[in-house]
Amino acid sequence: MTDYVGKPVLRYDGIGHVTGRTTYVDDIQRPGMLYVKVLGSPVHKGTIRRLDFSAAEKMPGVAGVITAKDVPGVNAYGLTPDQPVFTPEHIRFKGERIAAVAAVDEDTAMEALEKIKLEVEEQKPVFDPFEAMQPGAPRVRPEGNVFDFDSGQTRKIRLGDVEKGFKEADVIVEGKYTNSMNEHAPMEPQVSVAYIDESDRLAIHTVSQDLYFHLGMLTAIFKLPMNKVRYIGGTVGGGFGAKNDIHCDHVAGLMARHHRSVRGAPAPALRRQARSAHLRLRRSRCADAGADVRQALPRV
Repeated sequence: MTDYVGKPVLRYDGIGHVTGRTTYVDDIQRPGMLYVKVLGSPVHKGTIRRLDFSAAEKMPGVAGVITAKDVPGVNAYGLTPDQPVFTPEHIRFKGERIAAVAAVDEDTAMEALEKIKLEVEEQKPVFDPFEAMQPGAPRVRPEGNVFDFDSGQTRKIRLGDVEKGFKEADVIVEGKYTNSMNEHAPMEPQVSVAYIDESDRLAIHTVSQDLYFHLGMLTAIFKLPMNKVRYIGGTVGGGFGAKNDIHCDHVAGLMARHHRSVRGAPAPALRRQARSAHLRLRRSRCADAGADVRQALPRV
């Protein structure tokens, strides 16, 4: 113990980082790599009335297009699994995934996205959480805008005699406290590489900070047993909590499986979220939050 306490310890991976030899997910290259780009909703709220990607599929260099219909398992993920991988009909936020295109390079994939014909019946959105709780507010989701605990829309937490505490308080402070969106801004973007390996398993190189937590969600999406998915973690180029959510693994994995089933041959798929898209469409720590607080305080 005395060899370490109070003494500087060299990072085991430090030399690789500072010399540029560390391999990150975005450094992985495989023969026949396809590049995946996502079509996101152009509106904040609406209903998809038409989605025609036939022109995109016919483009030279395009390997495939996937939508909600191509999710073989559960089209949902998250701590509370209510976020679809691809929304099949109802749009709840601007940028929500509708389809994904795989092509031989990123430029071709981006051009293919422009050829997809999308018609959306735009509806009135709601942005303020307090406004969203009011009767008659536009519904963000069918079951309503307020999360239901086991006890209902509120959960009471009591420790000690609250009423007595307020009666005996020297000062009572009341206020409304809010915080805005936060961005973790890791140097490494959200990225994933997926392919069918030599043992016929779906292999995914991930930047996940929660490998086994995410693996359970992914096996449900892919409708595969856990032993049929190789979920390969490695060096994460910064996370700070930003990679506690799935951003690219499900899309890359679905595309790799789709190409195998449609073309009869496996092809690796890379899904990289551009920095600008991540900043614009991020869903981790992104909701404006507010709380009404009443505090009973003693004089110091």
